[in-house]
Amino acid sequence: MKSLIKIYLKYVVSVVVIAFVFFFFQILLTLYVGVKLNLNEGPAEGRKVYARELASVLESGAWTEEQIEGILAEAGAEFAMVLDQRGEVFLRFGLPRELDHRYDAGTIASFARWYLEDYPVTCWDMNGNLLVIGYPKGSYWKYGVVMTTDNLSKYMMMLAIGLLASAAFTLVLIIGFGFRYYRKMKTVVRAINDLSREKAVWLQETGTMGEIGKSLNQTSRILARQRETLQRRDEARTSWISAVSHDIRTPLSLIMGYGEILEQRPSLDEDSRKKAGIIKEQSLQIKELIEDLNLTSKLEYNMQPLRKETVCLSALLRKAVAEAMNRAEEEGAAYPIQLEIAQELEGKTVQADGQLLLRAFRNLLNNAVKHNPDGCAVSVRAAAEKEKRENGEQMVWADLEFYNSGNGLPGEIEEFINRGAEPDSGTHIMGLRIVKQIILAHGGEISARTDGIELKIPL
Repeated sequence: MKSLIKIYLKYVVSVVVIAFVFFFFQILLTLYVGVKLNLNEGPAEGRKVYARELASVLESGAWTEEQIEGILAEAGAEFAMVLDQRGEVFLRFGLPRELDHRYDAGTIASFARWYLEDYPVTCWDMNGNLLVIGYPKGSYWKYGVVMTTDNLSKYMMMLAIGLLASAAFTLVLIIGFGFRYYRKMKTVVRAINDLSREKAVWLQETGTMGEIGKSLNQTSRILARQRETLQRRDEARTSWISAVSHDIRTPLSLIMGYGEILEQRPSLDEDSRKKAGIIKEQSLQIKELIEDLNLTSKLEYNMQPLRKETVCLSALLRKAVAEAMNRAEEEGAAYPIQLEIAQELEGKTVQADGQLLLRAFRNLLNNAVKHNPDGCAVSVRAAAEKEKRENGEQMVWADLEFYNSGNGLPGEIEEFINRGAEPDSGTHIMGLRIVKQIILAHGGEISARTDGIELKIPL
Protein backbone atom coordinates (compact mmCIF):
# COMPACT_ATOMS: atom_id res chain seq x y z
CA MET A 1 0.00 0.00 0.00
CA LYS A 2 2.84 2.41 0.80
CA SER A 3 4.32 1.94 -2.67
CA LEU A 4 0.98 2.82 -4.26
CA ILE A 5 0.83 6.01 -2.17
CA LYS A 6 4.37 6.87 -3.29
CA ILE A 7 3.44 6.35 -6.92
CA TYR A 8 0.33 8.48 -6.47
CA LEU A 9 2.25 11.29 -4.73
CA LYS A 10 4.96 11.24 -7.35
CA TYR A 11 2.31 11.47 -10.05
CA VAL A 12 0.65 14.44 -8.29
CA VAL A 13 4.00 16.21 -7.88
CA SER A 14 4.76 15.65 -11.56
CA VAL A 15 1.41 17.16 -12.58
CA VAL A 16 1.97 20.17 -10.30
CA VAL A 17 5.47 20.72 -11.71
CA ILE A 18 4.17 20.53 -15.28
CA ALA A 19 1.34 22.97 -14.50
CA PHE A 20 3.77 25.38 -12.79
CA VAL A 21 6.17 25.26 -15.73
CA PHE A 22 3.30 25.87 -18.14
CA PHE A 23 1.93 28.92 -16.33
CA PHE A 24 5.39 30.32 -15.58
CA PHE A 25 6.27 30.09 -19.24
CA GLN A 26 3.01 31.82 -20.19
CA ILE A 27 3.67 34.68 -17.75
CA LEU A 28 7.19 35.18 -19.11
CA LEU A 29 5.86 35.10 -22.65
CA THR A 30 3.17 37.68 -21.86
CA LEU A 31 5.69 40.03 -20.26
CA TYR A 32 8.13 39.59 -23.13
CA VAL A 33 5.51 40.30 -25.78
CA GLY A 34 4.27 43.30 -23.82
CA VAL A 35 7.75 44.79 -23.58
CA LYS A 36 8.52 43.94 -27.20
CA LEU A 37 5.38 45.62 -28.52
CA ASN A 38 5.44 48.42 -25.90
CA LEU A 39 1.88 48.07 -24.57
CA ASN A 40 1.62 51.74 -23.57
CA GLU A 41 3.31 53.04 -26.69
CA GLY A 42 0.29 55.25 -27.49
CA PRO A 43 0.17 57.46 -24.39
CA ALA A 44 3.83 57.06 -23.37
CA GLU A 45 5.62 57.84 -26.59
CA GLY A 46 3.19 59.04 -29.17
CA ARG A 47 -0.11 60.64 -28.39
CA LYS A 48 0.93 62.52 -25.27
CA VAL A 49 3.89 63.99 -27.13
CA TYR A 50 1.56 65.38 -29.78
CA ALA A 51 -0.90 66.57 -27.11
CA ARG A 52 1.88 68.44 -25.32
CA GLU A 53 3.11 69.94 -28.60
CA LEU A 54 -0.38 71.02 -29.63
CA ALA A 55 -1.08 72.52 -26.19
CA SER A 56 2.17 74.48 -26.33
CA VAL A 57 1.31 75.91 -29.74
CA LEU A 58 -2.19 76.89 -28.63
CA GLU A 59 -0.93 78.49 -25.44
CA SER A 60 1.57 80.58 -27.38
CA GLY A 61 -1.27 82.28 -29.19
CA ALA A 62 0.72 82.42 -32.41
CA TRP A 63 -0.82 79.60 -34.36
CA THR A 64 -2.59 79.07 -37.63
CA GLU A 65 -5.24 76.56 -38.77
CA GLU A 66 -2.71 74.99 -41.14
CA GLN A 67 -0.22 74.52 -38.30
CA ILE A 68 -2.84 72.83 -36.08
CA GLU A 69 -4.02 70.60 -38.94
CA GLY A 70 -0.41 69.59 -39.61
CA ILE A 71 0.13 68.50 -36.00
CA LEU A 72 -3.14 66.55 -36.01
CA ALA A 73 -2.28 64.86 -39.29
CA GLU A 74 1.17 63.92 -38.02
CA ALA A 75 -0.39 62.47 -34.86
CA GLY A 76 -2.97 60.56 -36.93
CA ALA A 77 -5.76 62.39 -35.07
CA GLU A 78 -9.16 63.16 -36.54
CA PHE A 79 -10.13 66.20 -34.46
CA ALA A 80 -9.19 68.40 -31.49
CA MET A 81 -11.10 70.68 -29.16
CA VAL A 82 -10.43 72.80 -26.06
CA LEU A 83 -12.92 72.89 -23.18
CA ASP A 84 -13.06 75.65 -20.60
CA GLN A 85 -13.62 75.05 -16.90
CA ARG A 86 -17.42 74.89 -17.43
CA GLY A 87 -17.09 72.25 -20.13
CA GLU A 88 -17.90 74.60 -23.01
CA VAL A 89 -16.08 74.14 -26.32
CA PHE A 90 -14.29 77.34 -27.24
CA LEU A 91 -11.75 75.97 -29.73
CA ARG A 92 -12.51 73.26 -32.28
CA PHE A 93 -10.53 71.71 -35.14
CA GLY A 94 -12.32 69.15 -37.37
CA LEU A 95 -14.76 68.46 -34.54
CA PRO A 96 -17.77 66.35 -35.61
CA ARG A 97 -21.08 68.16 -35.21
CA GLU A 98 -22.49 65.58 -32.76
CA LEU A 99 -19.57 66.26 -30.40
CA ASP A 100 -19.88 70.06 -30.46
CA HIS A 101 -21.72 70.65 -27.17
CA ARG A 102 -21.14 71.27 -23.50
CA TYR A 103 -19.70 68.44 -21.33
CA ASP A 104 -20.28 67.94 -17.64
CA ALA A 105 -17.61 66.78 -15.19
CA GLY A 106 -18.77 63.16 -15.19
CA THR A 107 -18.64 62.88 -18.95
CA ILE A 108 -15.19 64.46 -19.04
CA ALA A 109 -13.90 61.99 -16.42
CA SER A 110 -15.38 59.10 -18.42
CA PHE A 111 -13.95 59.90 -21.85
CA ALA A 112 -10.62 60.92 -20.34
CA ARG A 113 -10.29 57.31 -19.13
CA TRP A 114 -12.17 55.45 -21.85
CA TYR A 115 -13.80 56.69 -25.07
CA LEU A 116 -15.72 59.73 -26.29
CA GLU A 117 -18.58 58.39 -28.41
CA ASP A 118 -16.33 55.48 -29.50
CA TYR A 119 -13.48 57.86 -30.37
CA PRO A 120 -10.25 57.10 -28.48
CA VAL A 121 -9.06 60.46 -27.09
CA THR A 122 -6.03 61.94 -25.35
CA CYS A 123 -6.50 64.76 -22.85
CA TRP A 124 -4.03 67.45 -21.80
CA ASP A 125 -4.38 70.19 -19.16
CA MET A 126 -3.89 73.74 -20.46
CA ASN A 127 -3.83 75.97 -17.36
CA GLY A 128 -7.33 74.99 -16.26
CA ASN A 129 -8.63 74.35 -19.76
CA LEU A 130 -8.70 70.84 -21.25
CA LEU A 131 -7.25 69.91 -24.64
CA VAL A 132 -8.95 66.86 -26.15
CA ILE A 133 -7.43 65.14 -29.21
CA GLY A 134 -9.66 62.53 -30.85
CA TYR A 135 -8.47 59.65 -33.03
CA PRO A 136 -10.45 57.65 -35.60
CA LYS A 137 -12.82 55.03 -34.26
CA GLY A 138 -11.18 51.63 -33.97
CA SER A 139 -7.65 52.97 -34.33
CA TYR A 140 -6.68 52.32 -30.68
CA TRP A 141 -7.61 49.74 -28.06
CA LYS A 142 -7.96 51.68 -24.82
CA TYR A 143 -8.69 49.52 -21.76
CA GLY A 144 -6.08 49.86 -19.02
CA VAL A 145 -3.35 49.58 -21.59
CA VAL A 146 -3.40 51.31 -24.89
CA MET A 147 -2.05 50.05 -28.20
CA THR A 148 -2.78 50.23 -31.85
CA THR A 149 -5.07 47.59 -33.29
CA ASP A 150 -2.18 46.34 -35.47
CA ASN A 151 -0.05 45.75 -32.38
CA LEU A 152 -3.03 44.17 -30.65
CA SER A 153 -3.33 41.67 -33.51
CA LYS A 154 0.40 40.94 -33.32
CA TYR A 155 0.12 40.58 -29.56
CA MET A 156 -2.74 38.08 -29.80
CA MET A 157 -0.95 36.12 -32.54
CA MET A 158 2.26 35.89 -30.51
CA LEU A 159 0.28 34.81 -27.46
CA ALA A 160 -1.46 32.10 -29.54
CA ILE A 161 1.88 30.86 -30.88
CA GLY A 162 3.29 30.92 -27.35
CA LEU A 163 0.28 29.00 -26.08
CA LEU A 164 0.78 26.32 -28.73
CA ALA A 165 4.50 26.17 -27.92
CA SER A 166 3.70 25.87 -24.21
CA ALA A 167 1.15 23.14 -24.92
CA ALA A 168 3.71 21.26 -27.04
CA PHE A 169 6.36 21.60 -24.35
CA THR A 170 3.87 20.45 -21.71
CA LEU A 171 2.89 17.49 -23.87
CA VAL A 172 6.58 16.54 -24.19
CA LEU A 173 6.90 16.67 -20.40
CA ILE A 174 3.76 14.55 -19.92
CA ILE A 175 4.98 11.98 -22.47
CA GLY A 176 8.40 11.94 -20.80
CA PHE A 177 6.98 11.36 -17.32
CA GLY A 178 4.46 8.89 -18.72
CA PHE A 179 7.18 6.93 -20.51
CA ARG A 180 9.13 6.64 -17.27
CA TYR A 181 6.09 5.17 -15.53
CA TYR A 182 5.37 3.00 -18.57
CA ARG A 183 8.84 1.46 -18.42
CA LYS A 184 8.47 0.73 -14.72
CA MET A 185 4.95 -0.68 -15.07
CA LYS A 186 6.01 -2.69 -18.12
CA THR A 187 8.64 -4.42 -15.98
CA VAL A 188 6.03 -5.18 -13.31
CA VAL A 189 3.50 -6.50 -15.87
CA ARG A 190 6.18 -8.67 -17.51
CA ALA A 191 7.05 -10.09 -14.09
CA ILE A 192 3.38 -10.88 -13.38
CA ASN A 193 3.07 -12.61 -16.77
CA ASP A 194 6.20 -14.62 -16.01
CA LEU A 195 4.71 -15.66 -12.67
CA SER A 196 1.55 -16.81 -14.44
CA ARG A 197 3.77 -18.98 -16.68
CA GLU A 198 5.52 -20.37 -13.61
CA LYS A 199 8.79 -18.57 -14.34
CA ALA A 200 11.03 -17.20 -11.63
CA VAL A 201 11.29 -13.40 -11.52
CA TRP A 202 13.52 -10.88 -9.79
CA LEU A 203 12.94 -7.11 -9.70
CA GLN A 204 14.91 -4.29 -8.13
CA GLU A 205 13.74 -3.54 -4.62
CA THR A 206 14.65 0.17 -4.67
CA GLY A 207 12.93 3.28 -5.96
CA THR A 208 9.25 4.01 -6.42
CA MET A 209 8.44 0.43 -7.39
CA GLY A 210 10.71 -1.05 -4.73
CA GLU A 211 7.93 -2.36 -2.49
CA ILE A 212 6.05 -3.88 -5.44
CA GLY A 213 9.27 -5.47 -6.69
CA LYS A 214 9.96 -6.88 -3.23
CA SER A 215 6.44 -8.38 -3.06
CA LEU A 216 6.77 -9.94 -6.51
CA ASN A 217 10.19 -11.37 -5.66
CA GLN A 218 8.78 -12.89 -2.48
CA THR A 219 5.81 -14.29 -4.41
CA SER A 220 8.17 -15.82 -6.96
CA ARG A 221 10.16 -17.55 -4.21
CA ILE A 222 6.99 -18.87 -2.55
CA LEU A 223 5.64 -20.20 -5.86
CA ALA A 224 9.00 -21.83 -6.62
CA ARG A 225 8.95 -23.61 -3.27
CA GLN A 226 5.35 -24.68 -3.83
CA ARG A 227 6.16 -26.01 -7.31
CA GLU A 228 9.08 -27.93 -5.91
CA THR A 229 6.91 -29.36 -3.13
CA LEU A 230 4.15 -30.32 -5.57
CA GLN A 231 6.64 -31.88 -7.95
CA ARG A 232 8.15 -33.98 -5.16
CA ARG A 233 4.66 -34.99 -4.02
CA ASP A 234 3.57 -35.91 -7.56
CA GLU A 235 6.74 -37.88 -8.16
CA ALA A 236 6.24 -39.67 -4.85
CA ARG A 237 2.63 -40.49 -5.68
CA THR A 238 3.53 -41.74 -9.14
CA SER A 239 6.37 -43.81 -7.74
CA TRP A 240 4.05 -45.19 -5.07
CA ILE A 241 1.41 -46.16 -7.65
CA SER A 242 4.07 -47.73 -9.84
CA ALA A 243 5.52 -49.66 -6.91
CA VAL A 244 2.09 -50.85 -5.73
CA SER A 245 1.21 -51.89 -9.28
CA HIS A 246 4.43 -53.88 -9.49
CA ASP A 247 3.91 -55.48 -6.08
CA ILE A 248 0.32 -56.46 -6.87
CA ARG A 249 1.12 -57.83 -10.30
CA THR A 250 2.84 -61.03 -9.05
CA PRO A 251 0.19 -62.21 -6.54
CA LEU A 252 -2.54 -61.19 -8.96
CA SER A 253 -0.98 -63.30 -11.69
CA LEU A 254 -0.95 -66.26 -9.31
CA ILE A 255 -4.63 -65.73 -8.46
CA MET A 256 -5.52 -65.54 -12.15
CA GLY A 257 -3.47 -68.64 -12.94
CA TYR A 258 -4.96 -70.70 -10.11
CA GLY A 259 -8.43 -69.49 -11.03
CA GLU A 260 -7.98 -70.64 -14.62
CA ILE A 261 -6.64 -74.03 -13.43
CA LEU A 262 -9.57 -74.53 -11.09
CA GLU A 263 -12.03 -73.44 -13.78
CA GLN A 264 -10.72 -76.16 -16.11
CA ARG A 265 -10.34 -78.93 -13.48
CA PRO A 266 -12.95 -81.65 -14.26
CA SER A 267 -12.85 -83.03 -10.71
CA LEU A 268 -14.61 -79.93 -9.40
CA ASP A 269 -18.34 -79.58 -9.56
CA GLU A 270 -19.95 -77.06 -11.95
CA ASP A 271 -20.64 -74.46 -9.24
CA SER A 272 -17.02 -74.46 -8.07
CA ARG A 273 -15.73 -74.06 -11.63
CA LYS A 274 -18.08 -71.09 -12.17
CA LYS A 275 -16.77 -69.46 -9.02
CA ALA A 276 -13.21 -70.07 -10.19
CA GLY A 277 -14.11 -68.39 -13.52
CA ILE A 278 -15.52 -65.38 -11.64
CA ILE A 279 -12.29 -65.15 -9.64
CA LYS A 280 -10.29 -65.14 -12.87
CA GLU A 281 -12.50 -62.49 -14.52
CA GLN A 282 -12.48 -60.19 -11.49
CA SER A 283 -8.72 -60.58 -11.15
CA LEU A 284 -8.40 -59.57 -14.81
CA GLN A 285 -10.51 -56.45 -14.14
CA ILE A 286 -8.31 -55.59 -11.16
CA LYS A 287 -5.25 -55.95 -13.36
CA GLU A 288 -6.76 -53.62 -15.98
CA LEU A 289 -7.72 -51.07 -13.30
CA ILE A 290 -4.18 -51.08 -11.93
CA GLU A 291 -2.77 -50.59 -15.42
CA ASP A 292 -5.23 -47.74 -16.03
CA LEU A 293 -4.33 -46.11 -12.72
CA ASN A 294 -0.63 -46.36 -13.49
CA LEU A 295 -1.12 -44.96 -17.01
CA THR A 296 -3.36 -42.05 -16.02
CA SER A 297 -0.93 -41.10 -13.25
CA LYS A 298 1.98 -40.98 -15.67
CA LEU A 299 -0.02 -39.06 -18.29
CA GLU A 300 -1.20 -36.51 -15.75
CA TYR A 301 2.35 -35.61 -14.70
CA ASN A 302 3.90 -35.96 -18.19
CA MET A 303 5.88 -39.00 -17.10
CA GLN A 304 4.56 -41.23 -19.87
CA PRO A 305 6.84 -40.81 -22.91
CA LEU A 306 5.09 -40.70 -26.28
CA ARG A 307 6.72 -43.30 -28.52
CA LYS A 308 5.82 -41.52 -31.73
CA GLU A 309 5.89 -43.28 -35.05
CA THR A 310 4.14 -43.00 -38.40
CA VAL A 311 0.59 -44.18 -37.74
CA CYS A 312 -2.31 -44.67 -40.18
CA LEU A 313 -5.45 -43.52 -38.36
CA SER A 314 -7.88 -45.40 -40.58
CA ALA A 315 -6.00 -48.67 -39.93
CA LEU A 316 -6.04 -48.07 -36.17
CA LEU A 317 -9.79 -47.37 -36.24
CA ARG A 318 -10.51 -50.54 -38.22
CA LYS A 319 -8.43 -52.58 -35.77
CA ALA A 320 -10.23 -51.17 -32.72
CA VAL A 321 -13.68 -51.66 -34.31
CA ALA A 322 -12.82 -55.24 -35.43
CA GLU A 323 -11.76 -56.16 -31.89
CA ALA A 324 -14.97 -54.71 -30.45
CA MET A 325 -17.12 -56.55 -32.99
CA ASN A 326 -15.35 -59.87 -32.32
CA ARG A 327 -15.76 -59.44 -28.58
CA ALA A 328 -19.46 -58.62 -28.96
CA GLU A 329 -19.92 -61.67 -31.20
CA GLU A 330 -18.22 -63.94 -28.68
CA GLU A 331 -20.40 -62.65 -25.88
CA GLY A 332 -23.54 -62.77 -28.02
CA ALA A 333 -24.31 -59.10 -27.23
CA ALA A 334 -26.38 -56.82 -29.48
CA TYR A 335 -23.85 -54.08 -30.27
CA PRO A 336 -23.88 -53.50 -34.04
CA ILE A 337 -21.03 -51.16 -35.00
CA GLN A 338 -21.04 -49.00 -38.12
CA LEU A 339 -17.72 -47.58 -39.32
CA GLU A 340 -17.55 -44.73 -41.88
CA ILE A 341 -14.17 -43.36 -42.99
CA ALA A 342 -14.14 -40.46 -45.46
CA GLN A 343 -12.08 -40.92 -48.60
CA GLU A 344 -9.81 -37.95 -47.83
CA LEU A 345 -8.73 -39.61 -44.56
CA GLU A 346 -7.88 -42.96 -46.12
CA GLY A 347 -4.15 -43.53 -45.99
CA LYS A 348 -3.52 -40.36 -43.93
CA THR A 349 -0.71 -40.77 -41.44
CA VAL A 350 0.30 -38.88 -38.32
CA GLN A 351 3.29 -38.92 -36.00
CA ALA A 352 1.79 -40.39 -32.84
CA ASP A 353 2.01 -43.13 -30.24
CA GLY A 354 -0.01 -45.81 -31.99
CA GLN A 355 -0.50 -47.97 -28.89
CA LEU A 356 -1.88 -45.07 -26.86
CA LEU A 357 -4.26 -43.97 -29.63
CA LEU A 358 -5.46 -47.55 -30.03
CA ARG A 359 -6.00 -47.65 -26.26
CA ALA A 360 -8.12 -44.48 -26.51
CA PHE A 361 -10.26 -45.93 -29.33
CA ARG A 362 -10.75 -49.19 -27.40
CA ASN A 363 -11.77 -47.31 -24.26
CA LEU A 364 -14.41 -45.34 -26.15
CA LEU A 365 -15.91 -48.46 -27.72
CA ASN A 366 -15.76 -50.38 -24.42
CA ASN A 367 -17.43 -47.44 -22.65
CA ALA A 368 -20.42 -47.67 -25.01
CA VAL A 369 -20.75 -51.41 -24.30
CA LYS A 370 -20.14 -51.12 -20.56
CA HIS A 371 -22.82 -48.48 -19.92
CA ASN A 372 -25.49 -50.02 -22.18
CA PRO A 373 -26.03 -53.58 -20.93
CA ASP A 374 -29.24 -53.92 -22.95
CA GLY A 375 -27.38 -53.27 -26.19
CA CYS A 376 -27.10 -50.25 -28.50
CA ALA A 377 -26.02 -49.27 -31.99
CA VAL A 378 -22.53 -47.77 -32.18
CA SER A 379 -21.46 -45.38 -34.94
CA VAL A 380 -17.84 -44.45 -35.68
CA ARG A 381 -17.25 -41.74 -38.31
CA ALA A 382 -13.92 -40.30 -39.41
CA ALA A 383 -13.18 -37.41 -41.77
CA ALA A 384 -10.57 -34.71 -42.44
CA GLU A 385 -11.50 -31.17 -41.45
CA LYS A 386 -9.89 -27.78 -42.10
CA GLU A 387 -10.25 -24.94 -39.60
CA LYS A 388 -9.02 -21.33 -39.68
CA ARG A 389 -8.22 -19.99 -36.21
CA GLU A 390 -8.79 -16.39 -35.08
CA ASN A 391 -5.05 -15.71 -35.36
CA GLY A 392 -5.14 -16.75 -39.03
CA GLU A 393 -3.53 -20.15 -38.45
CA GLN A 394 -4.82 -22.91 -40.74
CA MET A 395 -5.40 -26.24 -38.94
CA VAL A 396 -6.09 -29.64 -40.50
CA TRP A 397 -7.71 -32.19 -38.19
CA ALA A 398 -8.69 -35.81 -38.26
CA ASP A 399 -12.27 -35.54 -36.93
CA LEU A 400 -13.33 -38.80 -35.22
CA GLU A 401 -16.86 -39.29 -33.82
CA PHE A 402 -17.84 -42.12 -31.46
CA TYR A 403 -21.64 -42.04 -30.99
CA ASN A 404 -24.17 -44.62 -29.76
CA SER A 405 -27.93 -44.95 -29.40
CA GLY A 406 -27.78 -46.07 -25.77
CA ASN A 407 -28.40 -44.36 -22.45
CA GLY A 408 -26.11 -41.44 -23.24
CA LEU A 409 -23.42 -39.73 -21.20
CA PRO A 410 -24.37 -38.29 -17.80
CA GLY A 411 -24.19 -34.51 -17.54
CA GLU A 412 -21.28 -34.59 -15.11
CA ILE A 413 -19.26 -36.68 -17.58
CA GLU A 414 -19.93 -34.08 -20.28
CA GLU A 415 -18.79 -31.36 -17.87
CA PHE A 416 -15.58 -33.27 -17.18
CA ILE A 417 -14.81 -33.84 -20.86
CA ASN A 418 -15.72 -30.33 -22.04
CA ARG A 419 -14.65 -28.19 -19.10
CA GLY A 420 -12.53 -30.38 -16.84
CA ALA A 421 -14.99 -30.28 -13.91
CA GLU A 422 -14.30 -33.30 -11.72
CA PRO A 423 -17.41 -35.48 -11.18
CA ASP A 424 -18.58 -36.86 -7.84
CA SER A 425 -16.38 -39.49 -6.24
CA GLY A 426 -19.01 -42.11 -6.95
CA THR A 427 -18.68 -41.68 -10.73
CA HIS A 428 -16.03 -43.88 -12.35
CA ILE A 429 -14.40 -42.18 -15.36
CA MET A 430 -10.99 -43.81 -15.46
CA GLY A 431 -11.38 -44.98 -19.06
CA LEU A 432 -12.57 -41.58 -20.36
CA ARG A 433 -9.96 -39.75 -18.31
CA ILE A 434 -7.26 -41.77 -20.06
CA VAL A 435 -8.86 -41.01 -23.44
CA LYS A 436 -8.80 -37.28 -22.72
CA GLN A 437 -5.22 -37.38 -21.48
CA ILE A 438 -4.02 -39.31 -24.55
CA ILE A 439 -5.72 -36.95 -27.02
CA LEU A 440 -4.46 -33.82 -25.25
CA ALA A 441 -0.93 -35.28 -25.08
CA HIS A 442 -1.04 -35.51 -28.89
CA GLY A 443 -2.07 -31.84 -29.21
CA GLY A 444 -5.65 -32.75 -30.04
CA GLU A 445 -9.07 -31.70 -28.77
CA ILE A 446 -11.94 -33.65 -27.24
CA SER A 447 -15.59 -32.73 -26.73
CA ALA A 448 -18.65 -34.58 -25.51
CA ARG A 449 -22.41 -34.49 -25.89
CA THR A 450 -25.14 -36.76 -24.65
CA ASP A 451 -24.88 -39.37 -27.42
CA GLY A 452 -21.12 -39.62 -27.67
CA ILE A 453 -17.64 -38.11 -27.94
CA GLU A 454 -15.76 -36.31 -30.71
CA LEU A 455 -11.98 -36.35 -31.08
CA LYS A 456 -9.78 -34.03 -33.17
CA ILE A 457 -6.22 -35.09 -33.90
CA PRO A 458 -3.93 -32.70 -35.83
CA LEU A 459 -2.72 -34.09 -39.13
